[in-house]
Amino acid sequence: MNKIQRCILFVAAGVTFLMLLFPPTNIVSLRPRSVYQHYDFLFDLGGTVSAGMLIAQFIAVLLITGLLCFAMKDKT
Repeated sequence: MNKIQRCILFVAAGVTFLMLLFPPTNIVSLRPRSVYQHYDFLFDLGGTVSAGMLIAQFIAVLLITGLLCFAMKDKT
């Protein structure tokens, strides 16, 4: 593993940590029956965590990290 790949993995770990710290949440309003989606601090949630969106974000980070690491591998 070269320096660029190591840097990519550290950035991906940081992004994953921030995704866990600020997960996507849903707040349902009863009047017009609408759902408000936003990101909120984990320990100050005002709604429910959108697990589907969080899993999609994890998959996207894994795919992008894997593609970048593959693209930056040594040619030897």
